Amino acid sequence: MPVRWFAVYILAACPLLAADIKLRGRVVNDNDAPVEDALITVRPANNAAYAAISVRSDPTGDFRITVPAAGDYVFDVERTGFYALTDHTIPIEGPQEITLPINAIREMFQSENVNATTSPVDVDQPPTEERLSGTEVNDIPYANSHSLRVAAAGSVVVAVPVGAYASDGRLCRHS
Repeated sequence: MPVRWFAVYILAACPLLAADIKLRGRVVNDNDAPVEDALITVRPANNAAYAAISVRSDPTGDFRITVPAAGDYVFDVERTGFYALTDHTIPIEGPQEITLPINAIREMFQSENVNATTSPVDVDQPPTEERLSGTEVNDIPYANSHSLRVAAAGSVVVAVPVGAYASDGRLCRHS
């Protein structure tokens, strides 16, 4: 007889152990303001036997949801204009209040003021012109140990177009 009563006691207590747990929660933005009409989806973290449960938040951001038993649950929150909160695991042991924060998507427009100094060459004011004659080129000083022919043989000749500016800002003209 005692075994029967024990079996009846276990069968009667099982529904109490697996009783539904009622949760209250609130969806808020990054300023703790309520977010209405957010879709909250809850599913057990490690038990695929239970289906996901979905509810929407009211105008004050509040929602109520009932889960089948204690354990870890994964919460997802979605709302247009906000980044989704996904795979947020919360351990549920009994009735409790949950706050789920989501962040608003913000478009950032940025402009930069680029300030640069003006070019040293003023196109409205032509620089002073200098002309070189053949004699001035020949009068370039070389060390006494070098002749002009030896120096010219090892030098590099650079062609400068007429009207080009030299590195010091002078206008080059050929004569």
